[in-house]
Amino acid sequence: MKISNNLPSNLRFLFGCLRGLIIFSVVVFVIASLLLPWLSSHDAKRKPPLSMQVLAEVTLDFEPGVYHVQATGAASGDVALSWVHGTLRGNSASADAELAALGRWRFLLRLATPAFFYVCVDLLWRLCRNVERGQVFSESNTRYVRNLGLVILIYQAVACGAGYWYARMVDGFLLQRVVAEGVKLKLHWRSEVFPIDPTLIVTGLLLLALSEVFRQGLALKKENELTV
Repeated sequence: MKISNNLPSNLRFLFGCLRGLIIFSVVVFVIASLLLPWLSSHDAKRKPPLSMQVLAEVTLDFEPGVYHVQATGAASGDVALSWVHGTLRGNSASADAELAALGRWRFLLRLATPAFFYVCVDLLWRLCRNVERGQVFSESNTRYVRNLGLVILIYQAVACGAGYWYARMVDGFLLQRVVAEGVKLKLHWRSEVFPIDPTLIVTGLLLLALSEVFRQGLALKKENELTV
């Protein structure tokens, strides 16, 4: 029996649009990332070069005497400035192999999030397609719900590990290779390391539990069909 409610159809249309939007955004991002270094090599006089990209978020710890901050009516030293937040950019087309490697890894890490969203949206699209056809308790729906929960949990684990590993790379590069006069650069770890999100973990576990409900519902459906 086909479900007359238009909600599954509307959701399937929405998820289909989101899939297309994600693919379009990734294609634009990849083309721009590949094209900018080529344009930069043909416009060497441009400062900064077009191939500059964000590598990490950093904090700037100023040395004493580098700056002066004075509040009106307050004594000298009553107001101070420290740990200023900034963005570290690097030339992805640099001749420095380590710097170029950081740019490549940053590029790959930035692709992880849209890939995760695409997989989730695609599974939801397939689930809504089956529900629209009247196939609620089915083996494919059980698999889609289970895979969705697994994808969320795996993404959380991989993102945390990859973020920590990349942060260690950037931190080592800052300590060993970067010299800044009058200021000490420190990696802003909260911006680079993917935090453990309890909401994502709970959502993934709930979806795994829901897949078991689908499995039990499918078993009851088959039992009823045999009984009839």
